[in-house]
Order: sequence, then C-alpha cells, then structure tokens
Amino acid sequence: MLHSFPTPYRNELWYSVMYRHMVRNGSLSTMEGRMKEVSFSVLYDKSIARVVSELPKDTFMVEDLVMKHTLFPYITRTYSFERKKRYLNALIAESISTISWNASAKIPTCLKYCPICRKEELERYGECYWHREHQLPLVTICPEHGCRLIWFRNKANRYNALGFEEEPLFDTELYENALASISYQYLTDPFHVCPPSENEGLFLALEKGGYASVKKGRMLTVDPELLYKDMLEFYGEKLVKRYFSGQVTHEHLLKIKNWLFEEPERYIMVSALVEKDTNCSLGEAKIHSA
Repeated sequence: MLHSFPTPYRNELWYSVMYRHMVRNGSLSTMEGRMKEVSFSVLYDKSIARVVSELPKDTFMVEDLVMKHTLFPYITRTYSFERKKRYLNALIAESISTISWNASAKIPTCLKYCPICRKEELERYGECYWHREHQLPLVTICPEHGCRLIWFRNKANRYNALGFEEEPLFDTELYENALASISYQYLTDPFHVCPPSENEGLFLALEKGGYASVKKGRMLTVDPELLYKDMLEFYGEKLVKRYFSGQVTHEHLLKIKNWLFEEPERYIMVSALVEKDTNCSLGEAKIHSA
C-alpha cells in the first residue's frame, strides 16, 4: 500500500505526480532509481496501473489518469475511435506497457515550464509541477499566459520539479500562438472526437487560401511547392525541415488528406498556416458515443 500519494493537480504530467510522491516518501539517493520506472517520454507508462493497484480502492481510475495526466489524447487524436479505444483498454488492462510514438522529431530529453505558472503555483500550493500541455512538441509558449516556455536542461537535477525562477518573456511569433492553441485543442478535445476518413476540411481551407492548382483533366489539387514556400516564410527553415524534410511533396499531401501520418504535428502546422482551428484539420470530426 502506498502512503501519502499526492492528488494530481490540473493537467499535471504523470511524471511530475510520481516525482512529488518520491520527494514525500523516498530519499533523494533512492529517488532517481525509482523514477527510472516512469517513462520520461511523457507518454502513458505502466506505473499508472501499478500505482492505482497499490492505493485504496476507487482512489483513482486508471482511465482518468491516462486521459488527464498524459499525452495519450494528443498522440491518438488522429486515430480512429475504435483503434484508440482498443489502445486505451489495453493500457488499462496492462496488456501493453506503452505506446510507441514514431514522431519524425525525437521527443526531447528535457521538460518545459512556464515561469508564471511556476510562480503562481508556489504562491498557491507551496510547490509547483510539470504541466502536460507544456510538453507538446510544437508548443513553445504557455497556452494560458502567452509567455515563452523555458527548457529545463539541468541534467544533474533531471527530476527537479521546480525549475528556476526566471522573468517571463513575451517575444513570441504569431505562428507560436497558433501552434500552441491548436495543439492544446488536440490534447483536450473529448476522447470521442476523431478524424473522418478524409481530411476534406483542411484541403478546402488550403484551396480557399490560394494554394489550389489545376492538374491535367482539370482536377483541383494543392500546390506543394507554394505551400512549402509559405511554410518556410511563416515557420522558418528549422521547424519546417524537422517535420517535412527538404520539401512538401504530393506524397506528403496525400498522406495528410488520408490521415496516413499518425503524428499530429504535420496536420497542426498546415492548419495553423491557414489560420484555422482543430475543426479545420479534423474536418467534419466524427463524434462517437462513449
């Protein structure tokens, strides 16, 4: 039986919950070894079901912890309802320990935090915590406060949940606000919201946004070269090449249209470019009964 296990804060990353538990119940010398059992990839990990089994009955539900304190809803946002429900049930039953996230960009080895969130939490709770929404790959600003997130890079204190006191910076770009907003919607939309069979909403927005071209046979399509040019101008070369390599191709567009990329980042980037929200990239989102 676990003792003095903390109640997770709103949107607290599961990794952070486990850190606070270790601080309360373990010495710093043993904490690092125990924390190796927790996935640093900020995804779901097997420690959730194990912890729930060691707490008094009905203290927490595994499904609630997965949905509210990991990036599982974001990672599976582009999956069919049946597929992500199957994953969720398997995770709850511990028949699989984690989900492999084959993102084109590696998950960072550091965490991010908002200096304003940190200050407010210290004043309100006497402690602060890692937020799951801050760890979304394309998020560089706090969705709540609009200031730039700070990377916590001190490897010697990798499990330190406090970070450092820093002045907030608001020197953000327009695209950062758009990416943060849409990424947060991907994370927090209801579980039963999932994409249709084809990404018609996003492609209609691209065509109306001036990216349409006519191929032989008068078939309307999206011009990949023009799209890539504008993406470079809007996001900068580094971010675009991270997810689209050296160009946007017809193959990229076909995969986006048919939801063949499993990672959400490319859909979010294209959607933010045409100044649309999640309803654009998810098209006429399917709603399934829970």
